[in-house]
Amino acid sequence: MFNRKDQKSSGSSAPISSSSPTSKGSDVRNIIGVGTTIKGDIETEGSIRIDGVLKGNIQAKGKLVMGAESSVEGDIIAENADIEGKVTGNLQIKQRLELKSTAKVTGDIRTKRLVIDEGAIFEGACYMGEGSKGSGNQKRNESPRGKTAPKAN
Repeated sequence: MFNRKDQKSSGSSAPISSSSPTSKGSDVRNIIGVGTTIKGDIETEGSIRIDGVLKGNIQAKGKLVMGAESSVEGDIIAENADIEGKVTGNLQIKQRLELKSTAKVTGDIRTKRLVIDEGAIFEGACYMGEGSKGSGNQKRNESPRGKTAPKAN
């Protein structure tokens, strides 16, 4: 079915895929499991799920999914992201970022589309829209955090 040839089970529960993990554009799945801590940067051509701890930056050309017990201390660049865990660092998500109810993000966000579930915590600045380049009113490294709004007359 679906252009797959019938294959006998070899006892492996791994799904059968017609694309190799190294083929360009394939959705490579990477998982950092609960109880795992990685120190260093990660780059992937595909998607990644983090349920453990990453102390470093991550760059994913696919989707980043972070479980409720996950933690990332570093900057994140991805196409799309669903965050349930804790992030301490800046996020640059090219398309859609969803902060689930258990998410806690401390850092600035740049994204085209943002969804924040009730209960999620976000502390930082947010730049949205096409290109997500911000308003242009701040200097390059200046954040709008800590500034007060002008008083109304």
